[in-house]
Amino acid sequence: MRISNQRTTDPATEVATVAQMDTFLRGDNVLESVDGELLTSLIQSAREYVEEFTRRALITQTWTLFMDGFPQTRDPLGWWDGVREGSITQGQANAFELPIGPLQSVTSISTFDDDNTETPFDSANYFLNTTATPGEVILNTGATWPVFTRNRNGIKVVYVVGYGDNATDVPSPLRTAVKQLAAHWYENRELVKTQSGMNQAMAPVHVQSILNRYKVTKL
Repeated sequence: MRISNQRTTDPATEVATVAQMDTFLRGDNVLESVDGELLTSLIQSAREYVEEFTRRALITQTWTLFMDGFPQTRDPLGWWDGVREGSITQGQANAFELPIGPLQSVTSISTFDDDNTETPFDSANYFLNTTATPGEVILNTGATWPVFTRNRNGIKVVYVVGYGDNATDVPSPLRTAVKQLAAHWYENRELVKTQSGMNQAMAPVHVQSILNRYKVTKL
């Protein structure tokens, strides 16, 4: 199933401040005044790197997901090359996962017709599993997914993700990873590339070990 997923509202704050990065790097309040703009950019870039790798939003933000169709159920018998009675076509699943977590809420679900008319899907038809990462949208008993006719991006889901509105809501290891990565980029302006073209200095081993623990692999 083809999907398109993009951040549509940025977080209102960052995981670390320039003053905190100054302390993390040197602790003499010099870098904040000399390289404040650079540090601001590195903090944001490091946070986005962590989010992209782990598929977890750190600070509260809004994403918009477009799908070409609702997920299909899997044939419980798998591939079959013999003779079997009944239909072997797949039906629509009663739930789908959202690509980024942790899920806070779903703002809206809507569908589009061929003339690009947008029709909202009543939230009374579904509930959310916010305890799982990635989060899930699940049909209520007796409800069905809406019908749409637009061939591309026929379904739109606007959803809110993140650990919370403040940096302190983010797990400490992830906050540390952002600061360590921003510091590493600050101290290594020209990243080292191997013969294969891989960027060895993009994320040092100690940062990568943190991110591997939080990486969401399900979906």
